[in-house]
Amino acid sequence: GYTLIYYLGAISQLKTMVKNMKDDTSFTKKDLLMIIANIKSWNDAPDEIKGLVDDILEEFDYKENNQ
Repeated sequence: GYTLIYYLGAISQLKTMVKNMKDDTSFTKKDLLMIIANIKSWNDAPDEIKGLVDDILEEFDYKENNQ
């Protein structure tokens, strides 16, 4: 319930930021995508959110070994 909506809102905001960022800022798209990827390691993250994270990372062609 509430946890799922919380994660959905947070990920939605991060994704919007990634879409609108330029690569030449001090905080890059890669930095935000690393934060999004890290959500999968949170113990209380629902499986639906982990799947959404995978979809977003795929959309932006992010590989987790890019870190």
